[in-house]
Amino acid sequence: RAGLRRLFLSRLAERRLLGYALEGWAEASGRPRRRRLARLPRERGGPLVVCLDTSHSMAGGRETIAKSVVLEAVRAAHAQGRPCLLFAFSGASDLAELRLTPAARRGASKRRRDAGSGGAGGSMDRRSLTRLLDFLACGFGGGTDVASPLRRALDVLERPDGADVVYSGADLLLVSDGELPDPPLDPPTAERLRRLRSRQGFEVHGLLVGAPRPTPLDQLCDEVHTCLSRF
Repeated sequence: RAGLRRLFLSRLAERRLLGYALEGWAEASGRPRRRRLARLPRERGGPLVVCLDTSHSMAGGRETIAKSVVLEAVRAAHAQGRPCLLFAFSGASDLAELRLTPAARRGASKRRRDAGSGGAGGSMDRRSLTRLLDFLACGFGGGTDVASPLRRALDVLERPDGADVVYSGADLLLVSDGELPDPPLDPPTAERLRRLRSRQGFEVHGLLVGAPRPTPLDQLCDEVHTCLSRF
């Protein structure tokens, strides 16, 4: 079963599926928060940070479809030359991290530069796709501690230097079913998030897997998008 899931995700990413059907899919517009901080100007097509909930409540259809969405988002961002930083999380000690930096950002070879690739456009290279699929194949299935991945993301984004500088100016996508602690963050982490928003215009976007409803995601995110209302 795991092999079939990986094969499906691989062919979905490569756009080689002859056909597939989604059950329980519902189109829904985003739900902007009533009060939002001023948005500072930011570069389009910048880095992407993704936090993916793999807790017990996400097991089954929710997790499978959520990972498919993350796969396509990261594949598209990577093909555009955008660095991606991914976290899969569950309980307080359950955290996996993956960094995908396109060749153009790492310092592309002279052969690629001579080929005239003005960016890193095109499809995702095989090595990066394999790493991404291996990462998405994992899951923790425990409790839900969203503060841990956010603290790790803040460590990278607050004062980016060295290898982290490629993620400067990133926004964050949090994919979850919304079954989070209330409040979702401890006060020190919430204050760090508030300061980063104030200084850099940093935004957190939530993707709620499930029926549109009030959840602790609303306290974390500048905007919450919904999908898969029957899962």
